[in-house]
Amino acid sequence: MEKTILIGGKAGQGSAFTANFIGKVFCSLGYYVFNYRDYPSLIRGGHNFNVLRISDKPVYSHKNKYDIILALDQKTVDLHQKNLNKKGFIIGNKSLKTKKLYPIDIESVLNKLKGPRILEADILVGYLFKYFGVDKKILFKATEEKFKKKAGLIKKAIEQGYNLAEKKE
Repeated sequence: MEKTILIGGKAGQGSAFTANFIGKVFCSLGYYVFNYRDYPSLIRGGHNFNVLRISDKPVYSHKNKYDIILALDQKTVDLHQKNLNKKGFIIGNKSLKTKKLYPIDIESVLNKLKGPRILEADILVGYLFKYFGVDKKILFKATEEKFKKKAGLIKKAIEQGYNLAEKKE
């Protein structure tokens, strides 16, 4: 397997942190991961993105064509969808404007959780890993290791995203 995933959003939405988390989970599953971090915006709200290349063989650089985009905002879609592979798709809020969207009702999930907007990235992570057929127990363990006592709400957000997706791979 080899996949290239772009995670993008406004500065402060957690795209870099999310990419790091996704990469660590894939590494724990025995995959090789290359994480290209675009030079981050220094202004809150500016555009940031990371590109992960995940493979069962060693990887030494990123690719400029993506299989999946995790979009935390419309600007990510507008800037990067032109680089989606033919069968590529975007995971994001149902309000995003693109024909390649796997839509999630983020507001509904956040209201259910009574959680802050920053949990959007965690919802997308849950959806992504269900798509790949990764057991959510693995995600919960990684979340507990990363966030310690603050893991509770994040695990709930991941689980909500996970439950919304269907296994594809």
